Amino acid sequence: MKISDETRVKLDKLQQDYNDKCFQLIEEEAVVNNPYEKGDIIEDHYQVGKVLSCIIKINVNRRIYEISYKCERLTKKLKPYRGGELTTVYLCNVERALTSEP
Repeated sequence: MKISDETRVKLDKLQQDYNDKCFQLIEEEAVVNNPYEKGDIIEDHYQVGKVLSCIIKINVNRRIYEISYKCERLTKKLKPYRGGELTTVYLCNVERALTSEP
């Protein structure tokens, strides 16, 4: 037997509330576990970058999050490229953080 429209609306509301609370909880976890801030210099297997912003992607259904950083690409001497190149560095690929500029 099919459920009524009124019950369907209530179930949709419950589902949306659940998803919102899950999203908030996962977002809090991601923020707590984010090791780098704006201005930090990080290096992955390919490039060096100065963090401009943090991007957190959340998948509520799979209960996971992914952190990546929008960075200003730097040379090995930690100077910005002339063209002002921007790049994305994923947290899972970060090999080390460079603490100070020369």
